[in-house]
Amino acid sequence: MKFSKINQRDHLLIPLLLLIILILDWQIPLGHAVGICYLVPLILAGRSSSPRIVRLVAAVSSVLIVLGYFLSPPSIAPIAMVLFNRAVEIAVIGTTMKLLTGSRQEDQRLRATFEATPSGLLVADGMGNIILVNAGLEGMFGYTGDELIGQPVERLIPERYRGAHLSQRAGFSHSPSARPMGSGRDLYGLRKDGSEFPVEIGLNPMKTNTGMTILCSIIDITERKRVEERLLRQEVLHRVFEEREAVSRNLHDGILQSLYAIRLGLEHCRRLLATASQPALPEMDARIEDVGLVIAEVRDFMTGQDPPWARTLDLRTGIEEILQLHRGGERPILGLHMAGQDCPAGVSREEVKHVLYIVREAVSNAVRHASADSCNVTLASIEDRLRVTVEDDGTGFIRRAEGNGRGFGNMEARARQIGAAIDIVSAPGRGTRITIEMARREVHATS
Repeated sequence: MKFSKINQRDHLLIPLLLLIILILDWQIPLGHAVGICYLVPLILAGRSSSPRIVRLVAAVSSVLIVLGYFLSPPSIAPIAMVLFNRAVEIAVIGTTMKLLTGSRQEDQRLRATFEATPSGLLVADGMGNIILVNAGLEGMFGYTGDELIGQPVERLIPERYRGAHLSQRAGFSHSPSARPMGSGRDLYGLRKDGSEFPVEIGLNPMKTNTGMTILCSIIDITERKRVEERLLRQEVLHRVFEEREAVSRNLHDGILQSLYAIRLGLEHCRRLLATASQPALPEMDARIEDVGLVIAEVRDFMTGQDPPWARTLDLRTGIEEILQLHRGGERPILGLHMAGQDCPAGVSREEVKHVLYIVREAVSNAVRHASADSCNVTLASIEDRLRVTVEDDGTGFIRRAEGNGRGFGNMEARARQIGAAIDIVSAPGRGTRITIEMARREVHATS
């Protein structure tokens, strides 16, 4: 692809050729197709970047063909044949003019499109030498077109990649096809100032009269990479935050609740010791056993496991274990009630686990904060729904818009995670009722 302009020598040669052909036509008798020679200056004018020059030369040539008819010596050829020859010469000149101007206009359109493309465009020959660049590429790499024309394309590639690029270019020459360059690899361009930047390159081979050429489209993807890296960092931070929240929730709902229970037991032991030492011994033994359970919970937590009461597939068994952890001493009377079938089924392992964590938090709150005399857990199967209710007769509280501590927030988060509905109802002096309700499937899931 080449876009050249008429030079100063052509400006002088075209009128000189027109004059020489007119003189020849003047000297040669009519009947000879001297006018066809006007194609020479017309084709020479076709090298111009302006279609106006081509039209001007065609018009002058046509006038000179007519003028030559009157200046040429007489001929024995019939006048009709002479006029026919002159008409054919003018028609050939006109047709050639249309071809040349049409080709030139197409070249101009191609050049305008080539220059207006916002991405960098480069045309290289089969040897990898640059033969054409657009303004977008000049601005991208910091070179002028004159600095790049005739240079190998490796000049725009960081030096550490040039050796590999030579072999890759040779492979492309053997089987050329339109495709992205370096698929699956990070590509970089090298600016004139020595700085590097990430690029995306497309290759498109083109066959021309002079051989194979390759059109390369180059896009600076620096901003895209920056956005991708920022999104990746945000995603990593989001995952870290979620993991931290999960760790914090499990610590709060598991190990910390066990420690709170031990603390309450030890406080009870202290009160017993203040009056008589013997009744305190069984309570102290129970608390020592509780400490061992907490140590086991910590070990499970370090290995990513839930505590034993949260690993059961049976919701009733898990709740009974939770209530057992909070029985003894001066704790309120805890009870489990079944409404409907004896052992609710149709919930998955994950659903059982989160429901147990919610029940553990609710029972712990009743024991630690509510000064409750009793706390009851009720399991009920209602058609295709499973309902778990934890109700105490403690002091109650007022729900605040900003929340009532981390425990209630954890309950609601766990309910959302398994698609369950949770309702927390409480009022000062009227106790607290927490209800979890979820869909129950016909077959007990073990996932």
